[in-house]
Amino acid sequence: WGFTSPSWPPRGSQEEVTTLWVGSLPEMVTALDLEAAFGQAGTIVGSSVNTKASQGSYTAFVRFATRAEASEALNWVRGGQIMVAGVPCVARWARQNSRISQTGAEASAASGQPS
Repeated sequence: WGFTSPSWPPRGSQEEVTTLWVGSLPEMVTALDLEAAFGQAGTIVGSSVNTKASQGSYTAFVRFATRAEASEALNWVRGGQIMVAGVPCVARWARQNSRISQTGAEASAASGQPS
């Protein structure tokens, strides 16, 4: 038939992923804890913590300004150089960029809470 399926998503239309999924986090971790730990690798666009524990640990997403910064952070986690609230964590690339629009510090300021 000569029909070939186009690649999906179309090339050039997919946004570059700059978000890391982070796991094995302690129970009381906050977005500010994430930013303190991961901020050394680059500019954080936003972060969010999943407040429901999955298999006994908490998870989060951290979005960086660039892919290079996210890659650096991922390498540091894999090398044991990043600890969140004093606890080693695990990380991997997120499937897509998170829709986080502010950092923990900005969220605290918006809610009137001290950061």
